[in-house]
This record gives sequence, C-alpha cells and structure tokens, in this order.
Amino acid sequence: MEIKEAQKQCSELLADINNKHNVKHEPDSMFLSLAEEVGEVARELSKKQKNYRGNFNKEELADELADVIGRTLIIAEDNNINMDKAFQNKLIKIKERFKLNNK
Repeated sequence: MEIKEAQKQCSELLADINNKHNVKHEPDSMFLSLAEEVGEVARELSKKQKNYRGNFNKEELADELADVIGRTLIIAEDNNINMDKAFQNKLIKIKERFKLNNK
C-alpha cells in the first residue's frame, strides 16, 4: 500500500468512528493523540531495555508504531500534505546532508 492510500484510509476510518460516536474531529487535538502514542512506543521500548516494569512485547510495539503512523497520516491529511512526496523529499535531503549516494 502506498502512503497516500494509507493516509486516505486513516482519515476515512477516523471519520467513520466520529460518525458512529457523534463526535467532531478536531485537527488540533490529533497532535496530543500522536504524543500519547509516542509515549506508548517509549514505554514498550523501555520494557525491552529493562527500564520499565513488564515484559517487552514485539506485537505491542508494532501496534503502537502503527498508531503513531496513523496519527501522523491524519495530521498530514488535515493539513493537505502529500506524505508520499514529503517522505521522498526527506530521504533526498538526508542523503544530501550526509553526502550519501542516491540509491
């Protein structure tokens, strides 16, 4: 799946959830949701480093990383950003910054 398609699916899913629960999506609040999900990734990685109670769970980490991607894609959609293009441009900038061959 291309990023653009994932971006569209995430936004449609959020719209469906909001319609089901009769709530309105507030774009500015999505950043707070993203921050929460990043915290959940950090918690799972802390378990891996034995810095947090509980056992590391790779599937839980995968779920939390997917949540981070989903929230990021919704923020991009809310701001009319083409993440396929943005991500490709970022890779080019990183390669240029570190003087890497364009592969």
